[in-house]
Amino acid sequence: MQTIERSFGQLKVRMVGSPQAKRGILLCHGYGAPGTDLVPLAEALMRVNPSLEKEAVFLFPEAPIKLDMGMPWMESRAWWHIDIGRFERAIRTGNLKELTLQEPEGLAQARGLVEEVIHEATTTLGLDEKKWIIGGFSQGAMLTTDLVLRMQESPKGLCILSGTLLNAGKWEKLISNHPPLNIFQSHGKEDPILPHQVAEWLRDLLIKHKHQVRFSSFSGGHGIPASVLRDMGTFLS
Repeated sequence: MQTIERSFGQLKVRMVGSPQAKRGILLCHGYGAPGTDLVPLAEALMRVNPSLEKEAVFLFPEAPIKLDMGMPWMESRAWWHIDIGRFERAIRTGNLKELTLQEPEGLAQARGLVEEVIHEATTTLGLDEKKWIIGGFSQGAMLTTDLVLRMQESPKGLCILSGTLLNAGKWEKLISNHPPLNIFQSHGKEDPILPHQVAEWLRDLLIKHKHQVRFSSFSGGHGIPASVLRDMGTFLS
């Protein structure tokens, strides 16, 4: 299926799907990945759920920050800079709560850029603003969770793929005040980057405040296996 590149707001976006679609599905890639990283998910999910081929258009925004990760053969991008050492120390010492307390510098700016994409795409493509499904992988999941929790008009669904709990005090207030959301969340039990336990904390916080969460836990690390694609394809129905 053809991938179209264009700009919405200030970001480059890859689009896959029907130009007549009314449903927009926006997925943001993770830290250190190229802007094309999640694009193959569109066809994979269409194979799982064939109705998406006619009903949905997938949008994959490219993060604004270009990283130098010593891999000249692959472009690496980020939504905000990460203190990797802080993550490693917290996991090594078992002080996982430390990972949940702060709002990363740059999150608000990234949130505004993705919000621009959604608003402009809704108008330009003639999408139904009430039928958006918004999500992402890893850093992209954190970003879109933060965005959705602040949206006045709830999207149709939120997909948190290997994300984690951030800015816990603020997020709990947002979660408790937000109308019920339909959420798909997945996480690897052996994830060495974002611990499974912290993903469970986020899940439990959402359920505590009456949000509907389908949690797809899998044996594996930081990724999107076939079992998650199957569960997510069902969720997108």
